[in-house]
This record gives sequence, C-alpha cells and structure tokens, in this order.
Amino acid sequence: DIPGHMGPASRYDAEWLDYKEITSDGIYPIQPSEISRTIYRISGFGQEPGEYIVIESRQQILWDALLPTSGLVIWKIDENKPRQNDRGFPGHPDWPESHYRVSVIQRDGLFELEKNVNRGNANDFWTQEGQVLGPGPDQPNTDSYYNGPTNIQIRLLTNSAFIILFQVEGLGTS
Repeated sequence: DIPGHMGPASRYDAEWLDYKEITSDGIYPIQPSEISRTIYRISGFGQEPGEYIVIESRQQILWDALLPTSGLVIWKIDENKPRQNDRGFPGHPDWPESHYRVSVIQRDGLFELEKNVNRGNANDFWTQEGQVLGPGPDQPNTDSYYNGPTNIQIRLLTNSAFIILFQVEGLGTS
C-alpha cells in the first residue's frame, strides 16, 4: 500500500510547501500538491488570528495514487487549538468550541471524519465544476469557529488533472 501524502499543516511545518495568501476576490489556478510546493490560504476576513482556510489540489498521482478521487480538498486550520484531540461537529454538545486543530471541510457536510465513521471518501472532495463552499448556516461552510459567518465563498470552476481553477469571492479587493 502507498500511504497518501500528509495534510498541508504538517507539510507546511516541515517546510515542504508554501502558502500563497489570497487577499482579494479572483480566479486562482492550482497545481497538484504532489508536484507543486504552493497551496492557497485565506486568513482574516472574519476569522480569528491563527484560524484560516487552506485550498489544495489532490490528484491520484505519486503518493496520492490510491486516493478515492481527485479534486480540491479544502481544510480549516485553527492554530489556537493546541492539539488535534478536541473532536466536534454540528450536533455535538460543545460545537463549535470543540473542533479539531486541522480538519477537512468535507463537501458532503456529514462530518464522517470527526464522527469516526470512515477515514475519508470521494464525497469529501470538491470535484464538480460549479460546486460552491460559502457562508453558513448550512454545512459545509466557511464560517469562523469563533465569529460565525464570513463572506468567503469558494467556487470550483474547472477540475483537470494538472491545473484546477477556482474562484474566491467575498474578500473584496486588496
């Protein structure tokens, strides 16, 4: 078996990748994180310091050859959490105060990783052109764990093996 590549927070800490900060609305190209050191980060815009969204392209190549599908994986990272042991999800008694330090914003909104139902599946990826991740109240969303709704909206425009285009709105211009 080939293990999949580590998540972006671990690769960033190991200096295996660089975050490219998104500071304004626009259309952004992204290459698979297996062949590019660059993935995107959105911080601020209603989020607490240390809380941000990371967008990466995961394709069924190299270390990720055995992934269930290819597409965007969108992560929510909260550096204010000291460890990865505070499980939480909508309906959990301490949500949203209880949540992982690093979590996948699962496209299907089922929080199966947090509920220990599975180790992830194809429905967690953003794969179809036109799929949108936006502010709540519905799940999944771009809301801050601390401050509630943001205006951040991420739309998948194209899904190809080597360059995916996505659009970010709700940030304004820098």
